[in-house]
Amino acid sequence: MKEIPKDETIKSIIESGGLIIYPTETAYGLGAGINHEYAIEKIYDTKKRDKAKKLIAIVPSIEVAKRYCFMNKDEIKLCNKFMPGPLSIICRKKEFFPTEFNKEFVFRISSNPIAHRLATIINAPLIATSANMSGKGNAYSIEDIGSEIIDRVDLVIDNGTLKKNPSSTIVRIYNGDIEIVRPGKITKEEISSVLKEN
Repeated sequence: MKEIPKDETIKSIIESGGLIIYPTETAYGLGAGINHEYAIEKIYDTKKRDKAKKLIAIVPSIEVAKRYCFMNKDEIKLCNKFMPGPLSIICRKKEFFPTEFNKEFVFRISSNPIAHRLATIINAPLIATSANMSGKGNAYSIEDIGSEIIDRVDLVIDNGTLKKNPSSTIVRIYNGDIEIVRPGKITKEEISSVLKEN
């Protein structure tokens, strides 16, 4: 693993709207701070990603997530049970978000120590979309990432070859109903079991 830059360097890059590549618990991610509309635009443009597709954010804590979205008791229960980990929850976002971001807030707390550190450094949500062209396979090493992406980022954090874990489960909870938007490691049955607990 190559040496990771100092916290102040990372913070400066993200808070100035820069793009970074970094490891997560599932694969390498392409990230930026969600408070920069042009950085969000650049991510969509770099990946050739349809803007109808949601972007996931990594947050350092539930408390930070609550600053950006409204959470009900079921969503909080899932956070307490499965985070940090590969579960992403869709919540109703608060009105101050950049217009280019999702209509909803999709987030998780990452169990990868580097991804978690990055979100902690900025104390805010960090975009965590896969570091690949839209529709292509996940990148588990920096060598898997094409130059069309590498050449457009401001920082690459190389953590070697990652384990090939499945993508995070994306879930929406509405009036107690469970909707699995994207299947992943955590199953609907596991989620249902937790929500039934007192």
